[in-house]
Amino acid sequence: HETVTSREPQRALKLSDLEYVIVTDTLSGAERLVSGPALFFPQSAYERVGKALHKRPLSELEYTVVTDTLSGSKRVVQGPALYAPASPHDLIGDTSHAFELKQHQYVKLLDSATGGVRVMRGEAVIFPAAHE
Repeated sequence: HETVTSREPQRALKLSDLEYVIVTDTLSGAERLVSGPALFFPQSAYERVGKALHKRPLSELEYTVVTDTLSGSKRVVQGPALYAPASPHDLIGDTSHAFELKQHQYVKLLDSATGGVRVMRGEAVIFPAAHE
């Protein structure tokens, strides 16, 4: 039997539409993500609420690579979007700009996982794949 005492009552956390927070159950270690806009109330005395984090704004020509730190899988998220991770284990990479090719331009994209090369010709907007 374990008793838990708190120094002060737990307070609600107000999240704007640009914020999210990771909540950890200190008994089980399970983590979950709460995305704003929301007024978040901890469900038990054992929930630890992390600091509010900011979602990633992406314009229509921007993208980011998201890595699942549990499985190692990667995926590309293209704009326009206000991106919040789907899981507490998602690691958001840097924001990058898509390739805007004119009519007589091309780009070679090397897949670092397979070694394959993809050649894309303009006129087009090209978003690389996760491993390119």
